[in-house]
Amino acid sequence: MSSAKKYPTFINNSGLPIKVETWQTDMPGLASFNSFLVKPGEQIIISSTTHEWILQNYLDREMSAEWTSIGLQTGCEIGKFRDEPCVQGKYSWMYNDHFPLDIVYDKEKNTATFVKK
Repeated sequence: MSSAKKYPTFINNSGLPIKVETWQTDMPGLASFNSFLVKPGEQIIISSTTHEWILQNYLDREMSAEWTSIGLQTGCEIGKFRDEPCVQGKYSWMYNDHFPLDIVYDKEKNTATFVKK
């Protein structure tokens, strides 16, 4: 059995489209910042050189309308999750407490789930 750490599964249970961004290694010494669209109900595993993933909602017009139709701002970074805790012991956090959304990190299941509060 491999001792390599598995990357967390990101699950979008929010009912809204979201983009997940992170740094990924292209080749030794070279990494790129990549963005992945995750639609409602989808789940993905994304590798990360930094073991940190950022959620943002810079979306096309149609997908942005899903956010604005319920009174939420688009075109911004909204939160972050990691597979190791930060200095404060958190695995995930939102940048804006006014969004009725959250990222729930489950260390046992190795999942980060984007949900409505």
